[in-house]
Amino acid sequence: MPFDASPASTAGLLTAMDRTIELLRDEARWGRREETSADGRYCLIGALKAAGGGERLLAVVLSAARRITGFPYPRLDLFNDDPVTSHRHIMAVLQEARQEIARSP
Repeated sequence: MPFDASPASTAGLLTAMDRTIELLRDEARWGRREETSADGRYCLIGALKAAGGGERLLAVVLSAARRITGFPYPRLDLFNDDPVTSHRHIMAVLQEARQEIARSP
């Protein structure tokens, strides 16, 4: 597990994941190549940071991206900006990462 999850930290991570999911729920809010664009779009990393998850969640979301896609992305921005990545992929990865956090002991 890429994080040490006490009950308090698990709750905080789940809250940050829920905020991230809500920020990106609408496809029009998701973007590429910029953490936050002038028109209010977020890339995956920008949404994680805006939701308060930032660095704490990068590893778990990257791990989920690797599992969902079967591709060994070395960094989360490369997954987000990959031309084959769709909004559907982003949401599936976020849901997978959320489930991983919820399953943590």
